[in-house]
Amino acid sequence: VESNAVTYNAAISAYEQGGEWEKAFHLFSVMAKNKVESNAATFNAAISACSVAGKWQHALRLVTDMSLSEVEPSVTTFRVASRACVNACEGEKISQLFNAMLDSKLELDVMTFPTTSKSHEKGQ
Repeated sequence: VESNAVTYNAAISAYEQGGEWEKAFHLFSVMAKNKVESNAATFNAAISACSVAGKWQHALRLVTDMSLSEVEPSVTTFRVASRACVNACEGEKISQLFNAMLDSKLELDVMTFPTTSKSHEKGQ
């Protein structure tokens, strides 16, 4: 069976759901080594795996890598990355993500805005 982005996305998502963020992160890097082009869904699955595990630094690194790979972030990208920062009480990082989202001209949705506002409730 030939591996493609869909196959990798499914595997990364499965690792995320199983709480195996390190395996998801590793598989993401293997994907690049195997020259399989990643897309927004790939990045979002890996960012979510890191976010769920509380690895906000890794999540933000993936957001940066996404820009470097010329893959357009989505509202989901910002939502899952900001969730990691909210959970870690990283208010400054949440503000940076929020500003990046505004700069990207993406529209806020009801799922993203409460995440950013929770940081302000925590006094960030």
